[in-house]
Amino acid sequence: MKEYSSEELNDIKSLIAAVHAEDDPIVVFNAGEECLVAMRPAIFERILVEGAQVAAEDRRSLRL
Repeated sequence: MKEYSSEELNDIKSLIAAVHAEDDPIVVFNAGEECLVAMRPAIFERILVEGAQVAAEDRRSLRL
């Protein structure tokens, strides 16, 4: 995840450019506090699929 300060991304165009430049989510901080996480839809979908795969692996490893 790439981190930005709110001063670096001070308008919507710079935020959109930063999101499209990364293959992972970006995190924006304001005064040291996390205030926004942004990503492209394909990245969000990838995270959901990877999470589902991990959950399925956990269930397969359970012994009853």
